[in-house]
Amino acid sequence: MIVHRTMEVSQKKSTVTFKSLDGVIRTTDENGRTVSNSHTCSEMEKTIPLMLGVSKAVLDNVVFVHQEDSCWVLQEGAVLKTKFDAIFDSTKYAKALEAIKETKKRYANKVKDLKTDLALLLGHKHAANNFRRELDQVRPFP
Repeated sequence: MIVHRTMEVSQKKSTVTFKSLDGVIRTTDENGRTVSNSHTCSEMEKTIPLMLGVSKAVLDNVVFVHQEDSCWVLQEGAVLKTKFDAIFDSTKYAKALEAIKETKKRYANKVKDLKTDLALLLGHKHAANNFRRELDQVRPFP
């Protein structure tokens, strides 16, 4: 895979502006032919990690980490947790766990309500059976 990015820098009297333009990703297909795809900058930020099979966080914090920032694993707990959450994508896992807990809680409440209804209905059934027995005892046989 070859990535070609085009950038533009403009200098005015007091300011310098940087702008990323379109880029091209050139790959080789199964038949050995070169395939070129043009992408905008934001599309390339999503496409490259997908093509490499790793997340953007792994590329930024592990593969292409700058030498000055390579000691991030020795930083304080909150910063370290944030980096590991990004690398292992644990925010999705935490959200999924929260959703499971909410669903479990909702179903537990539903089960409790249904058990209450069942107890009430069993009471009604027992009373109906008693009334039926009394009625059978009072009725003359045909």
